[in-house]
Amino acid sequence: MYEALQRLLSRVAPDLDTREGSIIWDALSIVAPEILNLEAMTELTKSQTYLMTAMLGNLDLRAEDFGMTRLPATNAILRARFRNSQNTSWINVPIGSRFNLANTGVEDIITYSVTQNLTDSTGAYSLIRCEQAGTRGNAFPASVLLPLQTITGLGSASVIGTQYFARNEESDADFRRRVLDRINRKPFGGNISDYKEMVRTLDPDGRYSARVFPIWDGGGTVQLSVVDVDFFPISYNETLRLKSEIDPAGDTGLGMGLAPIGHQVDVVTPSYMNVDLRATIYFNPDITSVGQITGNMCSTIGAVFKDVRSRYPEPRVTEMRISTARVITEIMKMPGVENVSSVDLGAGTGNDRVIPIYSTNQGTQYVPRLGVFIGVFDDGR
Repeated sequence: MYEALQRLLSRVAPDLDTREGSIIWDALSIVAPEILNLEAMTELTKSQTYLMTAMLGNLDLRAEDFGMTRLPATNAILRARFRNSQNTSWINVPIGSRFNLANTGVEDIITYSVTQNLTDSTGAYSLIRCEQAGTRGNAFPASVLLPLQTITGLGSASVIGTQYFARNEESDADFRRRVLDRINRKPFGGNISDYKEMVRTLDPDGRYSARVFPIWDGGGTVQLSVVDVDFFPISYNETLRLKSEIDPAGDTGLGMGLAPIGHQVDVVTPSYMNVDLRATIYFNPDITSVGQITGNMCSTIGAVFKDVRSRYPEPRVTEMRISTARVITEIMKMPGVENVSSVDLGAGTGNDRVIPIYSTNQGTQYVPRLGVFIGVFDDGR
């Protein structure tokens, strides 16, 4: 404020009294803070007019100039089983039945509703949709569900798997990166960006990403390896749906789908590669629950694996590397852990685990996920 006030006083005629306490000084000292606020607002407004510095709604407006919108948060869809009150068989419950996820705080209640009843070789199961959008709805298998109403014949309910993982609303950083990628790598005529954009637009929730393998099986062939929001495999039925939209099987290469004439497109999805983790964990003697450490550790290492998988769709990346050093670093950040040793990711103690990326004519495609965590816990006693 002092600098702004001095700039104002410097414009006053020299024969007038501008000393502190004078009429002119008192008048201008009130105006100076408002001028500073105006200058700050001008700089903020200026920064919000550029794609590189705009935030939140202003970034949305700038992106609309390029025909792009921010990806919204989605709702998780899980698979659940319901046991009858005699604990003898799986049953279906009425559509619309609502359940809360057990072991959540009052302010973090997660609610699911039944949307579809199905049956497989082991018995009845249901699809349940989380009513709250975002990743908080991605519950772990074996999570217990608590009914919000009386359901005749129901004994117990639990999650058995995930049908569709949810994602949070796209962050400013991710949205800006996607807009810049669209600007710098314009989708056109069947180039890599064009196929990536096809896969994104064919999924109404924007969950899918594609790794594009050009000329994978000779001239004119394109292979799309598609993964979901967590960079995990999608269902076989979804690969068939995408194939029919992009390059229908009966008319392949004829331009009857979104692919250009002459492009024979194959749509696949990678398989899981379970990577077991073995380690010796030295923890603080004050820790009373090793189970709590194990649960938190699996969640932490799972996030590392997701970050590694996120490189799968990048066209120039030829391998995914799970760094032993990074795994150790993340474990050491956890409360109660004092040291880690003998870390083995299946490539020998201390060695990184490397998973190559290639098209299916070179071998099976894999994305890593945490398999079995085998930990030796030592509290030093």
